[in-house]
Amino acid sequence: MVLCFAVLVKILLLCSNQGTTQKVICARLLSSINSKYGYELEADESTISKLMTCKVGLSPEEIVNVISVANFEGVKHNILAEIVPLLNRNTLPCGLVALKYVIDQDENIDSNSVIGFKTVDEITQLTNVDIADCITNLLYYTVLGIHNTKGASTIKLVTKEYINGFQSQAGAVSFIQDSRSVPAELSKTLVNSNFNDVFTKVRSKAALKLSNRSGIEMYYLDIAESCFDYCELSDYLLSCVGRYVYSRTEVQRLIDKYNKTDSICLRAVKAMNKNGNADEKGSGNELGDMLIYSFLEEVLNAPKILSKVEIRGKQSKSDGIHLLKYDEGGQTKYQLIFGTSSIHDSIYEALDEVFEMLLQIKSGNKDERDTVDIALCNNTFDESTTELLKTILIPQKGKPKIPMAFGIFVGYSVGVSNNNNDELFTEVQKKMQRDIEDVIPYISSKVRDMGLESYSYYLYFLPMNHAEQDKKAIMEELMN
Repeated sequence: MVLCFAVLVKILLLCSNQGTTQKVICARLLSSINSKYGYELEADESTISKLMTCKVGLSPEEIVNVISVANFEGVKHNILAEIVPLLNRNTLPCGLVALKYVIDQDENIDSNSVIGFKTVDEITQLTNVDIADCITNLLYYTVLGIHNTKGASTIKLVTKEYINGFQSQAGAVSFIQDSRSVPAELSKTLVNSNFNDVFTKVRSKAALKLSNRSGIEMYYLDIAESCFDYCELSDYLLSCVGRYVYSRTEVQRLIDKYNKTDSICLRAVKAMNKNGNADEKGSGNELGDMLIYSFLEEVLNAPKILSKVEIRGKQSKSDGIHLLKYDEGGQTKYQLIFGTSSIHDSIYEALDEVFEMLLQIKSGNKDERDTVDIALCNNTFDESTTELLKTILIPQKGKPKIPMAFGIFVGYSVGVSNNNNDELFTEVQKKMQRDIEDVIPYISSKVRDMGLESYSYYLYFLPMNHAEQDKKAIMEELMN
C-alpha cells in the first residue's frame, strides 16, 4: 500500500458528514495551501478525477512549491476551519486507524521517515489525536514526500467496507481539544509582506515538551556565493520598519496627512537614528528587536501591541508586546506575549542571555503589564481599538488576568563553510536539523532550573554567517 494525496482524500471523504463530496474535500485540502488555486479546482471536475484516480500529480507551481515554504500553522489553521467541520467524529476513528495501517504497509515509509514535521511513531500513535495537526502533517507528506501516481493500486482498495473493517480498533482513538491560533480582533500591522519569500522554514520533527502550549521553529535565508544572502532580508526590514516604529494610530495619521505610504519607512528610519545608533541595546535599533516583532506577527499570528521602539525608556524589559488569540476546544483564549531576542555567534550564549531577560520580565510582571495599561490611556490606539483592548486585557472581577507568555528570537552563527553552493546548502540543512534538536533539552533544562515552567514559549531561530558581526552591519545599512 502507498499513502498518497488521493488516498488521504478518499479516507477523509469516507469519514465525512453526509452530503460531503470528493471534490469538496480535495479542493479544500488544496485551498489550505493555495486558496485561489483550490477554489478554482473545485469547479474542475476533470483534474479532480485524474488526481483521485492517481493519473496525475499535484501542480508543482501551485501546490508543491507553495507548501514547501508555507507556514505550517497557517495551513493547519485553514484545515481546522475548512476540513475538520466536514468530518464525522463517529466514523473518523476508523479512518485514522486505516491511515495508520496504510503507513505501516507503505514500503516507502520506514521508522526514519518524517511525516510532515513528525516522526512515523508520533503519527501512528493514534490514541489521543489533534485532528487538524494530524491531517496537516499527512498533507505535507503526501504533497512533498510522495508522487500522487504512486498510489494507483492503493486507491482501488480504499472503500467504505475497508474503513469499517477497523471498527474493532477504533475505540482506542480519542480526540484532544483543538487548539489553534486564530485572528485576534486587534489587526496585525504587517499586511501583505513578503515574509515567505525571505524566510524558509526548516522541516524538523523536533518539538518542545513543556507543560504549556509552546512551539519551536527554525528558518533560514537563501544561500548565494557560499553564504547566507542578506539582500532580501534588508529589503524586507525596510518594508516593515514603518509599522515596527509607529503605532497604528500614527501610521494612519501619516497616511491621511500625506496620502501615501512611501515616506513612512523613511520617517521611521529617521526616528530610529534619533533614538540611538545601529545595534545599540535598549534603543529598539537591534536586529533582534525587529525580527521578534516580525516572527510573532507573521508566524504566530500575534498582532503587535507595542514594539521595542515604542516602549524604549519605559519600565518594560521586553523587546515588544503582542496579543495572541487562540481557540481551544471551542473556547477562546488569549495570551499576552512578551518578546525577547538575542543574537550571538554561539546559540547557547544567545539562549543564556534570553533566559536572563525572561527572569527580569517575570520579576517585573507588574511593570510589564503597567506598560500596556499606560499605552491604553495615552492615545496609542484609536478609540475603538482602545476599548476593544480594555475588554480583553482588563480582567473582570472574579476572573484571572490574561497569562503572560514569551516570544523568543535567537540568531546565531551556523559555523559551516564550503565554496560549493550545493554542498554548502546540504551541509547547512544537516547542521540546522542538529542544532534545533540539540537545543531542545538545553531549553527544557533552563526552563526547569530557572523556575519558569508556568509559561508558554514560542521560539524562532535564524542561522547567520557571522552573527555578531552581521547583525550590526544589517542595521547600519537599514538606518543609513
